[in-house]
Amino acid sequence: MLVSELFSKALPNPESVRDTLGRHLLTDGYSMVLDMVESQGIYLRDAVTGKQYVDLFTFYASNPLGMN
Repeated sequence: MLVSELFSKALPNPESVRDTLGRHLLTDGYSMVLDMVESQGIYLRDAVTGKQYVDLFTFYASNPLGMN
């Protein structure tokens, strides 16, 4: 099984992530939904819009927990 197939089965639809999170916590600061498959290194991709961003904050605290 490819990683992309695994993520597509395990993760919710990107468009519904904010609604799902909004039922449980305040989501005012969550404007981007991280695309776990297409994001590589310092390049982060928004799963909803498809825009690519350069990570200038370097995920200093959260990257050790995993992204790629």
